[in-house]
Amino acid sequence: MKIPDIFSIIRRIRKKFIQVAKRIKERKIRSAQKFLATRKGKQKKTFEILKQRLSNIYNDLKKFNIERFMTPFWKETNEKLEKEILLGMPFSFLRNSIIINAMFVTAGG
Repeated sequence: MKIPDIFSIIRRIRKKFIQVAKRIKERKIRSAQKFLATRKGKQKKTFEILKQRLSNIYNDLKKFNIERFMTPFWKETNEKLEKEILLGMPFSFLRNSIIINAMFVTAGG
C-alpha cells in the first residue's frame, strides 16, 4: 500500500474546503435574495396603496399658497414633480432624474 505524500493530502483538503465554502456562499446568496424579494414585494404593496392616496393628499397641500417662500428653481422643480406625481409614479421613482436632482446635489449641477 502506497502512503500518500503530505502535499497530495493538503491538495485534497484544500479542494474539499473550497467546495464546501462555495456551497455555503451559494446558500447565503440564495437566502439573501429570497429575503430581499419578500421585502420588496411588501414594499410594492405599501407603495401601491400610498400611490392611490397621493393625488388627494397633494391636492389638499396645494390649497396653501407657498409660492412666496419658494425660489424660482423650486417653483420650476415643483411643476415638473407635479406632472410626474399626478401621472402615477413607478415603483422605481427614485431613478427619475427630476427626483434625483431634487434630492441630491450631483456633480456639475
